[in-house]
Amino acid sequence: MGHDFGGTAAHHLERGLALGKKALRFVAGHGVADQTHTRELEEKISQYIKREPDVRFVHHVADVSANLYVRMFQEVDRDATP
Repeated sequence: MGHDFGGTAAHHLERGLALGKKALRFVAGHGVADQTHTRELEEKISQYIKREPDVRFVHHVADVSANLYVRMFQEVDRDATP
């Protein structure tokens, strides 16, 4: 949940689920903390990922990470629904 989406996701989850800021601190915090990590990741990918199999691997990791976040949000929603 990088800097480009963390704060927005936390805001929408807070409004949609009425959980409050404390429950979404993880998501919102990543929006701030990941600015440096995102820049470092972009540098490493540019430096080391040159071949098509490597590009496919990076895409796979991104897809798995996105899926895990979606599942996490679904669990939060399920647990928040009475």
